[in-house]
Amino acid sequence: MRGQGRLFWLDSEAHVDFRKAGLDGLASLCAFQGGDVVSRAATRVCRRVTLGGRTYYVKTQVVRPSRLPLRKWPSYLGKGSPLVREARNALRLRGMGVPTPRVAGWGVERFPWGMPRRSALVTRAMEGFTDLEELAGSDPGRVRVLLDSLEDLVLHLHRRGWILGGVKLRNVLAGPSGELAFIDLPDMGRIPLPGKKERDLRVLRADAERILGEAVGPEDS
Repeated sequence: MRGQGRLFWLDSEAHVDFRKAGLDGLASLCAFQGGDVVSRAATRVCRRVTLGGRTYYVKTQVVRPSRLPLRKWPSYLGKGSPLVREARNALRLRGMGVPTPRVAGWGVERFPWGMPRRSALVTRAMEGFTDLEELAGSDPGRVRVLLDSLEDLVLHLHRRGWILGGVKLRNVLAGPSGELAFIDLPDMGRIPLPGKKERDLRVLRADAERILGEAVGPEDS
């Protein structure tokens, strides 16, 4: 969609919550300054918001081309907004039976020449889930056990023809019963080149080693 962007709501209950707060449009959501800031980058911000007694995560991005590194231009022009890609990949994963946060709404507005200008993604919080990086600080033993299940899940997706674009523990949530969920995977896609599957596992193991302070890999299983 070019020109005036809008939000597409997939969750009617969330739509009501955000409409009552005056945040059901792309412009209003991108201008929103409330909630708790969870993470912030040069062009993106993620906020935790409670509306109607429900918790949501609101990710917004406003792109100023003059401030966007040139190395990112091909990705933004060819693949579009990372938040839109994240939303689509979350829906794909849920369709394959892999838990992800429920996508409540998303939207994008582009410049006339195709570059995403601003975009937003609203997801429901996954109650009772904790990211593995945080969990490693309080229960490293549990994380070591979960890593085997995580590698099995990554390999399962590889066999189905998907790569994840690098897996980091902060992008994996663990549920109370040991279920694993993925978040923030805008680069997930079909395998275009050799070595992409190996990179997923290499990034995962390096991140686990950094956080746990010990070598992680096949020899440990």
